[in-house]
Amino acid sequence: MIYRGTLLRDDQKISDVICKVVYTKLKMRRLRHEADLYGKELKTLQRKVVPVCYGLFEGEMKDEEMAGCLVTQYCGKHSAVLRDGMGPKVGFISRIFVVALIRTLVRMHRTGVQHGDFCERNVVFNAAGQPFIIDFDEAQPHVCARTMSIMFHIQEPDPKEFQCTELYEAAQQLGAWTPRLIRFWHWYWPIELAENAQMLADCAPPDADRTLTLREARVALDQHYLTLRRRLDCDWRPVQ
Repeated sequence: MIYRGTLLRDDQKISDVICKVVYTKLKMRRLRHEADLYGKELKTLQRKVVPVCYGLFEGEMKDEEMAGCLVTQYCGKHSAVLRDGMGPKVGFISRIFVVALIRTLVRMHRTGVQHGDFCERNVVFNAAGQPFIIDFDEAQPHVCARTMSIMFHIQEPDPKEFQCTELYEAAQQLGAWTPRLIRFWHWYWPIELAENAQMLADCAPPDADRTLTLREARVALDQHYLTLRRRLDCDWRPVQ
């Protein structure tokens, strides 16, 4: 259970906080694991890209069940409010926010942590638009094997060459790259096969209606080019 509260010291407000409360032994282990990460690998990132951790508190309830409460800094609203409905999965949100968010995740990987559950519900942003990543109960120590910088608005690289699944999927879901596949005729085809509608229509089965395949190919290409046009006014800078 998640609660929002206010941390006080001598009746003076220190911070708005989030209290993450759990009860079962399994959840207690995960909460201790999260607290350990905050105290070690994530310590230098607190207040910068992850919340400040004020401590883990454990106790016994009246029914003798153990309970734990992890208290962390409240860092802002969830990123869902930045949707504009244009993109896949997490949406084409603010491009400045996307670049900052990917930089945040890269910084975490450099520190030696893989989040393990990077998704919309685990990203918040403060009043200045700065992203913070939260909820580390599934995070693990990580030696990042990424082989290339994340260059925005280029064709999506081969995941086998990129060599970091979490960063690859994050960049892909956030729309950092132009697609290397195009959906046509109930399948995904390499974008190299879609130089024009005629060429893409040739990917359909030989017995398919030619008029229908050409019409569907034009629709697929129109959608693809619309997505590309919407990206042209965005400020894309590489994340090293």
